[in-house]
Amino acid sequence: MKKYLPLLLLIVVVASCRSTWNEADDNTFNKACLDDANTWAGSHEKAGIYCNCVIAKVKQRYPDENDAMNHIKELTTDSTSLSCKALIMGK
Repeated sequence: MKKYLPLLLLIVVVASCRSTWNEADDNTFNKACLDDANTWAGSHEKAGIYCNCVIAKVKQRYPDENDAMNHIKELTTDSTSLSCKALIMGK
């Protein structure tokens, strides 16, 4: 049993680090982001750059998409979106 303990721990760690985001989640988040960003970004290209930046940061911060959705209000006002906005404002 002792020789299987490290393997079991590795499986638990890897499983806990796995992202629950799937393609449908990405598409839904991206569409909502683009719908909003197209109203203020100035171009579809800038909106796309912004949304790609935001989703990458959100997925890094919240590997579980349910956690991200539970914190969506915070994400729109914290450094996640602000740093991505700064990325496109100079372009």
